[in-house]
Parts: sequence; C-alpha cells; structure tokens
Amino acid sequence: MPRFQMPLNRWLGLLAALFLISAGTPPLRADTPAERRPHGHEQPAMMQQPAAHEEKDKAPHGEEGEKGHKEEAAPPAVREGEQKRDAHGEDGHAKESRGLEHLHFPVPPPYRKVQPPDSLWTDPQVLARGEKTYTQFCAVCHGVKGDGRTPAAAALALPPADLTQSREIAEMPPDFWFWRVSEGNTPGPYKAFNSAMPPWKSILGEEDRWAVIAYMHLFSGHRGPHTLRQHPGATQAENHGSMLYNMACTWCHGKAGKGDGPAAFFVGAYSAPRPRDFTRGEFKFRSTPSGEPPTDDDLYRTITRGIPGYMPSFATISDLERWMLTLYIKRFMPAPGPEAVQPIKVLAPLAMTEESVKKGLLLYQQAECWTCHGFLGEGDGPSAATLKDADGLPITAAKLSRPSTFKNGRLPEDIYRTLMTGLSGTPMPSYADAFEGQQEDVWHLVNYVRWLSTE
Repeated sequence: MPRFQMPLNRWLGLLAALFLISAGTPPLRADTPAERRPHGHEQPAMMQQPAAHEEKDKAPHGEEGEKGHKEEAAPPAVREGEQKRDAHGEDGHAKESRGLEHLHFPVPPPYRKVQPPDSLWTDPQVLARGEKTYTQFCAVCHGVKGDGRTPAAAALALPPADLTQSREIAEMPPDFWFWRVSEGNTPGPYKAFNSAMPPWKSILGEEDRWAVIAYMHLFSGHRGPHTLRQHPGATQAENHGSMLYNMACTWCHGKAGKGDGPAAFFVGAYSAPRPRDFTRGEFKFRSTPSGEPPTDDDLYRTITRGIPGYMPSFATISDLERWMLTLYIKRFMPAPGPEAVQPIKVLAPLAMTEESVKKGLLLYQQAECWTCHGFLGEGDGPSAATLKDADGLPITAAKLSRPSTFKNGRLPEDIYRTLMTGLSGTPMPSYADAFEGQQEDVWHLVNYVRWLSTE
C-alpha cells in the first residue's frame, strides 16, 4: 500500500494551527460592529467611547497627564451599553484583551511618520491659534470641553472622540493625529466605521491643522503624544505578540528570529529558500526600493498570505493578532534610519490587450528574462541550473507558467511590485533603474508574464 505523504509546508501549517488551537488563544475583537475597522485595522481608541467599567488613568502618562485629567463618569448611554455587555457573560480575559485594541497601526504612506513643528505643544501663539480654529470648526461635535457631549454628537452614528481621555489620547502618535484631522472619514482600507469626521485639509492649512492638534491635547493634560513603548498597553501587546510568535513562528524562524528554528533545516537543508533571518534586515517581499527594509504593510501581507510551497497563511488568526506579530517581528530587525522609507509608486495598470502582450514579449527578450525563466516561462533557461542566493545556496527560477507558485503574489500589482523592487538576496534584480521614466512599459511586461500562465 502506498504511504500517505503530505508536503512539508502543510505539515508546518498544521503544526502551527494545532498549537494555536491547543493554547486556546481568545479572539481579540471589538464588542460591536462600530468598534471595528475594515481590512485588518482596528479602530483607534480615540474614535471610541471609553468603557465605563475600566478605571481611568490607572497608569497616567507623566505628571501632567494626571493633573490635567478630571475624573468624570461615563455618559449614561455608554455606561448602560457596557453593563449590557457584562450581563451577556463577557469574561475577565475578554475585558483584558480590549486594552490590546489600542495599538499603533500604520497610517497611509503619505502621512506616515510626519513630524510636527518644533515647540508645537507649548508655543502660546500656536495654542491660541489652535483654540480659535477648534472653537470655529470642532467644538460643535467635540464640545467646548473636548468631552464630545454636545447636541450634535447625539445625532451621530459614531460618537465623537472624547479628547479628555488621558490614557487613550496618549497612545496616538503625531502622524495618526495629522492624518485623521487631514483626511477625516477617508474612503478605502483606512476608513473609520461610520465616522462623520470631515476632511479638513481642504479647509485648514497645514499650520492650522497642527495648531488645533496641539490645542486638543490640552483637554487630556498632555503636551504631545507618547510613543508605543511608553504607554501601559505596550507591554501587554508585546507579550501577546511574543506568545503568538513562539507558538507559530519559532519552528522555522527561531527564538531570536535568526531563521534557525527546529524545522529550518528541513525547509531548506541544501537549497534556498530557507526561513528568513529577520536580524539581517534583508527581505524579499517588499513594496520599497531595492535594499530598503519592508513597510509594516509588507510584513503584514506576508503573514496573512503566506508563501506558496513554504510558509502557511496565518489568515486564520485575527487581524489584530497578525498586526501584533508584525510589530513583534520588527523587534528583531536592525534599527531603522532617521527617514521613513516610502513604497514605490505603482501606476494604474494597462489592459491586457494583444498589442500590450507583444510589447511585453519584446521587453522580456531585451531584459533577458528568458535566461533564467525560459522562453515559455518554465523556469528552464540556460542560467537556471547555476542560480544561487546570497548565501551560496542553489535556488530555482520561478515558473512563470504557474502563477499560483509566485512567492510574492500572483496579482498584477504583485508582479509589478516584484519587477520594480526585485527580491533581495536572490538573483532576481530590481528593474526600477532600467524602466526609469518608462514605468508604463512595466505593465506591458506584466501582461506578458500573465499571458505565459498555463493555469
């Protein structure tokens, strides 16, 4: 009788799933639909009303945070809602996990890591300017005292942020504040559920937006937001990320993130790819230029999708837990430089027409893609047998005829990203310089690669 066999990557995925199930990891979720954000981004704490049963300012952020914050009872509607949730049997573990929702999820790239002007939080002229702007545009919903208790607020589906909440306000970094004030209820993956917040960038200049942000911080007693590692929830979030990593990732990537886990040898004993060594800072699957570190979104995408044939998808765990893994994995990586790395710009795709495919064929030949991938995309080009990665391990060229095996994704934008960023540590280079000023041609090449598919 033939012996039953299962690919190694499926064994690893099954093993990781069994550990997650056996550990009984509770799903980290919001209590109501209005407290969730689509596409894996939990709604920031400043968009939520505080839970009435939670102790306010249990661990104040600095001396000013305790002095500037006044203890106030939650609105009757909020208190009643919290009591109803308790009455429905929410256990202590679920209550503790709610604090983990207040994480620093990345804001859209145009606003990511923007820095406020010098002395923003303490300049009297700036604060006076911010007060004038706040009174004119913001007080109608957030209230003169910043507590969000106004007649207009009562008519909104999602209550305005209570700006007096010291703990929650401190968790929002400057780039989040500037993005939120600038874009409001932005359509797309970063949209806040049911928020009535309008985009102020078309009404207020950049200086006015920063000024009103500085003024709003006076309601909570803070003079500028804190960072992730400074607020009380950080340790708890990191501990949970560590637990997830130990259960699901150490088998391949190792306890210290060096790619030397117990299963690493069996994944890539004598050939590439081996599990990623996070400490080297070299990543294949990125949206950033060649040689640059990946963005948080890049890491999250790889965790969610997995890598066909090698790494299982972890889409079965919650969005929040995948973001916790993302933040935890970054601890192994080299410290980032002073400037934020921006993803490459992706032009709008071109239709896959016969003319486009023909142009792509010509580019395929000119770029000598066939030397590795073969004339028909079977990965059997004349150089294929000699390919090695940065560690000197033999590595195979991708079979372009089988998009389901593409490690960086099979969607058109995935192929575009691979061509323009390359796969660091492999013979696959970046073609960004070759196509500089001619990015439209990249889409012709993408269309030809798609045409080679036999699936």
